[in-house]
Amino acid sequence: MTHDNSSKEVRTEAARWAERMMDDSQPLSTAEAEAFQGWIKASDEHAQEFRAHMLLAKLVRDLPAHIRTEMLTQATEDAHERSQRWKLWTRGLAASVVLALVTTLGWFGYQYNSASIEYVTPVSITRDVTLPDGSIAHLNTRTDLRWTGRSGERRVALREGEALFEVKHDPAHPFTVVLDTSEIRVLGTRFNVRRRDNTEVVVTVLEGTVEVLQKPASGNTQAAWTRTLHANQQLVYNATGVVRDIYASTGANAARWREGILEFEDESLSNIAGDLGRYTDRKIVVSDPHLAQLRLGGQLKVRGDIKGSLGLLERIAPVAVHESGNTFILDYRQRPTEEKH
Repeated sequence: MTHDNSSKEVRTEAARWAERMMDDSQPLSTAEAEAFQGWIKASDEHAQEFRAHMLLAKLVRDLPAHIRTEMLTQATEDAHERSQRWKLWTRGLAASVVLALVTTLGWFGYQYNSASIEYVTPVSITRDVTLPDGSIAHLNTRTDLRWTGRSGERRVALREGEALFEVKHDPAHPFTVVLDTSEIRVLGTRFNVRRRDNTEVVVTVLEGTVEVLQKPASGNTQAAWTRTLHANQQLVYNATGVVRDIYASTGANAARWREGILEFEDESLSNIAGDLGRYTDRKIVVSDPHLAQLRLGGQLKVRGDIKGSLGLLERIAPVAVHESGNTFILDYRQRPTEEKH
């Protein structure tokens, strides 16, 4: 097999995986997740091609509908002349649309990738990546991290999921994690950041010092608020303010997800269910709002056996788990009004 043919096969496979990852209607099966993990770890070329295809596919997906329609119309005349390979670059859009996008915007996949690198993990997959500055990011399942550093800046955007950062010490160039309306700034340390589906952000420091600041509203020059966290401290906040101010928390516990364990301290059942939901393609819902606020502490295994995790939850909390279609429903084992006196 020639090098050219080998590269074409890698591009084709990368396109297929990118198309598969963009298909929200059908989550990856366990077998597919394992196959993807093996393929992407096989070589740096696989990872680079996959990122390039994902970037282009997302660019097309995020375009306004009328622009996508116009581009598709313009590309119709020669769509049949395109290789089937190109059609995998987007969900249902011919590859000519992607090529038109690249030509129109003056972008080439690798040139764009050199300025902004995206690292993505699907359900049940974790990944360790070395960032361009030498820092390491350990990505949990369902995580989307983008390197956006330019001109010596060390900057990443955590758009979804959870990451444990081991930041290379560089006093001259602070490392910044951007999360919508907030930023986390460090010089060199270890800390964990988790974005919850309910928009809360949980920051836990394992080593060193971390500064968290809420970006100023339009027209203001000062941050809305700032907090400085040290080792074994945690902060929970959202776009409207601090949810739970700085408090003591064992930093290492926040990183136990790397061992396949979800560790929680005085956490609401609603948040626990949300965190568990990231490890499965099935929904987990708490049926009663009062039950959702029940606070618990403990640990659950989250790797490979979500039913086993929910079974353990039934043993440590007054919870009964029922299945309905693709959903796990958490309800009272015995409702308070039914308890005997």
